[in-house]
Amino acid sequence: MIRYIALATFTLLVMFNAGCTKQPKEPVALYQNYQVIYSLDDSTTDVKAFFYDGNNVNSPLLFQDKSGVTANGQTDTNRYLAPSHSFNWIFPGLQPLVFSLRKKDQYLINTVPDAAITGISLIIDSVLNITDTMRVSWTGAPLQPGETVGVSLNRLPDASNQWKGIFATFAGNTLVLDYETTRSFLPGTYSVLLSRYKSLPLSMPDMGSGGSIDVSILTTRNITIQ
Repeated sequence: MIRYIALATFTLLVMFNAGCTKQPKEPVALYQNYQVIYSLDDSTTDVKAFFYDGNNVNSPLLFQDKSGVTANGQTDTNRYLAPSHSFNWIFPGLQPLVFSLRKKDQYLINTVPDAAITGISLIIDSVLNITDTMRVSWTGAPLQPGETVGVSLNRLPDASNQWKGIFATFAGNTLVLDYETTRSFLPGTYSVLLSRYKSLPLSMPDMGSGGSIDVSILTTRNITIQ
C-alpha cells in the first residue's frame, strides 16, 4: 500500500501518450530521470526510469527495445508488454542501485550508493485530539543540504476520502501542525506517511543534457484522531 501512496504523493506524472516520440537515432542527447522509493515498512526498493529528448525535456521518448536499460543488471519488469516511455523495477530489501543505459556502443552508468539510504523513524502519539497541536517527529541522521522531510495524512480505510499534504512549521526534527491545519479533519483512523527526500546528480549525464536521481525513503504509522 505504501508504495502506491508514495507514488501518488511524490511522482505526479502527466499523460504522455500524445507527446511520446520513438527512440531517437544517435547522437541525440538523452535527459535521464531515475526515481527511487525505499519503503521501510515493506522493505522494498521501487524504481522507475524515464528518458526525454535532451533538447526538449517535455518530450518523453518511447523505447521500442527496453533491453538497453537495466537496474542492478535486471531489465524492466514489464519488458514483455508494449513499448513504453517508462521502466519499472521492484527489488526486495533496501538496495544500492546501478543503472546502465546502453546508447549505441556507449554505456551510461549512474548509481545510488549505500550512503543515500538514510534511515528515519516516525514518532507520533497513537491517539490525537483534533483541537490539539499535532507534532510529527522523527529520529535518524541529521538532514543533509538539499534533503527535505514531508508528511501526509490519509484517512482510512478509503485513503481518497480525505488526504492532506502537510508542509507545516519545521523545527529540528519536528513538524508542528496547529489547529488551523487539522480542524478540517474528520474523526477516524489515519495513515501518517513520512518521507525523506533528496535529489542526487547523475554520475554520467548524456552529452551534457542533464537529469536527476530522485530518492525517497518512506515510513508510515496509523493513528486515531478524535
